[in-house]
Parts: sequence; C-alpha cells; structure tokens
Amino acid sequence: MFEAGWDLLLAHGFDGFSFDKLARKARVGKPTIYSRFTNKRAFLQALLQHRIEQRQMEITASAGEKPFKEVMPFLAIQILQTFLSPEGRLMDRLVDWLDHEGNAGEASVRQWAFETAFERAEDLMRAANSRGELRITDVPEAARFMLEGVIGHARVTDCAKPFDTDAQYRWATRFIGLMLDAFTAR
Repeated sequence: MFEAGWDLLLAHGFDGFSFDKLARKARVGKPTIYSRFTNKRAFLQALLQHRIEQRQMEITASAGEKPFKEVMPFLAIQILQTFLSPEGRLMDRLVDWLDHEGNAGEASVRQWAFETAFERAEDLMRAANSRGELRITDVPEAARFMLEGVIGHARVTDCAKPFDTDAQYRWATRFIGLMLDAFTAR
C-alpha cells in the first residue's frame, strides 16, 4: 500500500491524493485503508516514516565495513542526491505539510527524521572509533555537525542544475576532512 501511495504522491501531489485513488492503485478496499489509518495525515506520516527509514537503511548499509574516511564522502553524496531528487523534494514538502497539519504539542516530523539520521551517523562514527580508524572524543557533537553540514549544503545547492557528482565529491571530501580534523582527539 505504501508503494502505491508514494506513486500517487509523485504523480499527483498532495492535492491529487485521496483514499479513493489509493484504494484503486493499491487494489484494496477503502475499509482496509481506514482499518489501518484513521485519516490522510496518519497514512502520509506512516508512509513518510517508511520511506525515510528505507532510504536511511539503504544509505548506511552501503557503508558496510569500509574505512570511515573512504565511505563518508560517498554517503554524503547519496544524501545530497536524495535531498535534491524529486523524491527527496517531495519528502521535504511532506515533512513540512505534516508538521503544519500536526496538533499542538505533537512531536515534529522534521525533528524525528533528523534524530533517526543522527543515530545512524553516530553509530557509524562509534563503529569507526571501535575499529581504531577514528579517535573522535565527542561522537554526538561530531555526528550532529556532520549531518547539519551535509543537510545545510543540500539546502543551498541549486536543485535545478544537473547534479555534478565530481564537484559534490570534492566538497564532501573537504567537508569530512575538516570535520574529522575538528573532532579528532590529538
């Protein structure tokens, strides 16, 4: 059902999304949808969480056991490509919509997305520390700095221009190098 929902959003946007269309696309009855999701917002939030978790797992799984300094620019490129892709832009718009439509006092979807990415970045750094590749003393601060840098870079990169992998790789290599210099114990 999530794949059908995502396809509908990509094709028709928020305004063109409905449970009627979802039922047809997913080949399920509307009662089946309503038995799992109370409304459009609940479905879209579950869909977004599914897509974000799926993409984060794909990105971090590609790291494997490769040395941290080798894999981080590659992972940064994947994050940048995700943010700048039509799917990434849709995810970003959906985060904004969900946060805007949320109830007062409800947790921010943007904060949840950042925190899950932060946990994965922290895990990668801790693993590299335990393998002896890094000597980062403040892993949480380094992970936060790294994510904020990559996300900030994605925000100021022109998504209308073709993605220049070589230029982005050079940026990522310099940024990761600066980050490691700043946070490595001496």
